[in-house]
Amino acid sequence: MPDQTVGRHSAWAFCALVAAGTAQAQAQSASPDAPVHTLRAGPRFDRMLIADPNARTSDAARLNHDLASKDGLTPPPTPGYTVTSTVLAKIAAPGDWPAPLAANYPALTGEPIDGLPGWWKIELPSIAEAIATADTLAGSPEFAHAFVNVARPIALRAPNDPGFSQQWHLLNAEAPGIDSGATHAWNAGYTGSGILIGVIEGQWQTDHPDLVQNHNAGASKLAGTPTNHATSVAGIIAASRDNGLGGVGILPDARISSLVHGTALQNAEAFAWLNDIHHIKNNSWGPIDNGTLGQITDIERDALVASTAGRNGLGTILVWAAGNGAAASDRVEYDPYASSRYAIAVGAIDDDDDKAYYSEPGASLLVVAHSSGGPGPGDRQIYTTKAGSGYTITFGGTSAAAPIISGIVGMMLQANPNMTWRDVQQALIHAARICDPSSTTWTTNGVGRRISYSYGFGAVRAMDAVAVATGWHPLPPERIASSPHLTVNAPIPDGIASGISRTLRVSGSAVIETVELTLNVTTLYVGDLTIRLRSPAGTESILALTRNDPTDHLLSRVFTSRRHNGERAEGDWVVTISDPVAGDPAFWIDARLTAYGHCPSDVNADGITDILDLLDFIDSFGPCVGARAPCAEFGPGPADYNRDEVIDILDLLDMIEDYSYGC
Repeated sequence: MPDQTVGRHSAWAFCALVAAGTAQAQAQSASPDAPVHTLRAGPRFDRMLIADPNARTSDAARLNHDLASKDGLTPPPTPGYTVTSTVLAKIAAPGDWPAPLAANYPALTGEPIDGLPGWWKIELPSIAEAIATADTLAGSPEFAHAFVNVARPIALRAPNDPGFSQQWHLLNAEAPGIDSGATHAWNAGYTGSGILIGVIEGQWQTDHPDLVQNHNAGASKLAGTPTNHATSVAGIIAASRDNGLGGVGILPDARISSLVHGTALQNAEAFAWLNDIHHIKNNSWGPIDNGTLGQITDIERDALVASTAGRNGLGTILVWAAGNGAAASDRVEYDPYASSRYAIAVGAIDDDDDKAYYSEPGASLLVVAHSSGGPGPGDRQIYTTKAGSGYTITFGGTSAAAPIISGIVGMMLQANPNMTWRDVQQALIHAARICDPSSTTWTTNGVGRRISYSYGFGAVRAMDAVAVATGWHPLPPERIASSPHLTVNAPIPDGIASGISRTLRVSGSAVIETVELTLNVTTLYVGDLTIRLRSPAGTESILALTRNDPTDHLLSRVFTSRRHNGERAEGDWVVTISDPVAGDPAFWIDARLTAYGHCPSDVNADGITDILDLLDFIDSFGPCVGARAPCAEFGPGPADYNRDEVIDILDLLDMIEDYSYGC
């Protein structure tokens, strides 16, 4: 299907959605200055902007050229449509699935719709394929009707808060889909009821009129004077709705506590505070964004680890702003908090759906969310609360992106409260969409996952995350596969870009979630060094680049990468350290690589892969094959083994392959 760029939103395909009708109506619906695509979507002809025709579902906005007034004025596009990859078809005569269709299109199968004789539901991998399939079936004599399933706008329960119209990050009327999709989740009931989020910050204004209703005083640990930054973050998460004040938070029915960062002890106490009741803790702060290596103390590191015992062993979810130092050559890896495997590092994209100029890249970046653009005219910022019981229209940075993800994670836990901290991270990866698809930063890792230093695994919309969470079956127990400690004891060639490489062999089996590389290197200028890691599957992770950083030495320094997610840990990993700047020679002492992941064929989650896992999978798979996950009869379970939301032969083949492999 050809695409057409519309305005500045180059990621949007220009598609026409056209219902069954006469040739005259088809001619009237076509635009003389742009190619159109026909999609039979109901009783009328619609032309639409579709956010992502290659997805299974996509937001869309109707183009209203056919609704021009008598004086020639065309209404602006109408948002609120959702296009799916499902085709609904009615056979022309009572009976089974038409034999000619089964013969000519053996891969095309339908599922009868209960209670509606003659109607069939056909699931396609993408909207684009649904469009083509609907056209094919509509022209077949075996079918009376065939069209793509589309949800049209309904009367949403939009907040009456006066500032809501300025909160494009919640509902973007100018470019539907370039937002968090919060309103869809609200209308499905995901508003944060029962969720507690700790805001680790400077003190935020707990008596702000738009925040006081959702403040949980008993879960807070107050100290200091309220700050604008902290109050703005709190408002993005849980400003009240329908109170006639300001705007609304992404999770307006959640409760928020105030926890204060500062010294190592204050930070550790905030990380560990009442984790039995805190679902999520948001951190819109980190080391100075100047390209130098940030430091973390052992007590803080232990407190991050301890967070995994929160929520009765499921883990308190830690969300972190990835940092705003891109212009200073800063990277997420240099922040030991945001890059921790226990944290969700969140970068920022702007109202053009591409990278915000300040957002730091990195191998440890997980996802991105919308925030301020600019600098420059026309780039929108974030509307939220501020100290002094006021509001701001100029908040932004990754500080604003992180609380949006905190809110979406709250929706996920409202949908599925049994998700562990590892489940949440993996589910976000599965829910992420490819923003800015033309960016050259997008590559593919060893198992076909799209990865980007600028975007991690992509942007997350609320209902996509909720849908993944609802059908999520828990990850098996964590499995750790490490290389032996490798003693290098060799100088790194000074002033030579090629550097020195060493191989770390990992023998243990695991499907990777996160990889940590621990290095000891002596040098008087860390900024001279570039550090790269290549997996057995050939995926590269840049962990450090040459920059202006006069820090001395790498002492048990942990660098984290998520780019190898889904790959197998076993095999040879190659670490290359180069020193392309002459002067300040460096000496590589040692290295160790640790891969954290799981064994997917451990279906019954008993820590062992054996015949019982295979039997349990077959019990779940048999009655569910051909159904969308979760299977209606069994609920979330192992039948959707590859977690692609469709239960089919690929799940069985993947399970058998992993089982034979031993993991």
